[in-house]
Amino acid sequence: MTTDFKAAIAAAVDGKSLPEETAYEAMGHIMDGHATPAQLAGFLVALRMKGETVEELTGFARAMRERCALIAPQVSGRLTDTCGTGGAPIKTFNVSTLSAFVAAGFEHSIANMFFFPLALLLKWHGLALPAGGDAITVAGMLGNLGPVIAGNVIGGSVLVALVYWVIYRRGRTGAGDATPA
Repeated sequence: MTTDFKAAIAAAVDGKSLPEETAYEAMGHIMDGHATPAQLAGFLVALRMKGETVEELTGFARAMRERCALIAPQVSGRLTDTCGTGGAPIKTFNVSTLSAFVAAGFEHSIANMFFFPLALLLKWHGLALPAGGDAITVAGMLGNLGPVIAGNVIGGSVLVALVYWVIYRRGRTGAGDATPA
């Protein structure tokens, strides 16, 4: 498989599109831990520079789906994932966490990248790791949650402030706005 992966890297570097099966095998090679960091970097940069095709993305998705872990959350009703775009090249406002809080307020079960670590922290009572949880460190989770929390607080504050400004600013315009001399 190493030779096939090197051929996939070379094809991508040359700007050639990979057939779906080749993309599938390349992603399998990566996900099975056989690609070196340098190979992975070269492959990803080459794909980004040439632009990914539908066939390549289909092959990548097939390989990833075959290797994903099935989870069975204990929820009543439906479970909704509010994953945002995060890193999309278009300039959009990502409201996934905000919408997760709104939906959770209506007692809807939510899967959100902010909610999972938060739930783990609450479940662990005092941040004690459960048996077998050595791979996840509290410092690592807090290091990842810190920017998320800061972004949500700042983004939420700006969004709420903007809404209030628009609502109350419109209410002030008109005849009663004159300033006494």
